[in-house]
Amino acid sequence: EDVFDAAGPRARTSGRILFVGNVRRVKGLDMLVRALVLVLRSVPDAHMRVIGSPLSRSYRRDLDDVRRLASSLGIGEQITFAGHRDPADVAREMREAVVVAVPSRRESFSAVTIEALASGTPVVVTRCGGPEELVDETTGMLVDVDDVEAMAEALSQILLGTQRFDPETLRASIVPRFGIAAATARLRQIYEVAVTGPA
Repeated sequence: EDVFDAAGPRARTSGRILFVGNVRRVKGLDMLVRALVLVLRSVPDAHMRVIGSPLSRSYRRDLDDVRRLASSLGIGEQITFAGHRDPADVAREMREAVVVAVPSRRESFSAVTIEALASGTPVVVTRCGGPEELVDETTGMLVDVDDVEAMAEALSQILLGTQRFDPETLRASIVPRFGIAAATARLRQIYEVAVTGPA
């Protein structure tokens, strides 16, 4: 909560889309790369930073596939693969990005969505089982899984300022539910039930 802070140092980088996550096919990075091709038609300075790396050797193929895809589409120079970063660096990157994209094909939860909103940065997320529970029209935009055109349109609207979001509103939407105080209260309840039994 203290690291992912909308009040932290901020200098938005025009056109920047941020992806944060393990590089696996289920995370939908390949879909996001295809969407970037369409985004560039209306936002010529759009570019994407990818934070994350494969968890295992078997997932290395997924990263290689995405790199090859970007090259084949002629947008390799518009994507920076930044690898693993510590939480402070991720938080800074989130504050610098115009939008954080979560293009997953399946999620049970989405810590990245929570961290982005806590940082005051809007999100574009897929309806993949988790993120849509965290996002509404005041905090970001929702698109269907693998809908490249919808993802591109949503990203373009935010990059161009057609859709505007207030950083403090974004943070206020998430911190009371998932911040340190909320997590501490939930843990206290769990321990109390474990020690004394249900009320």
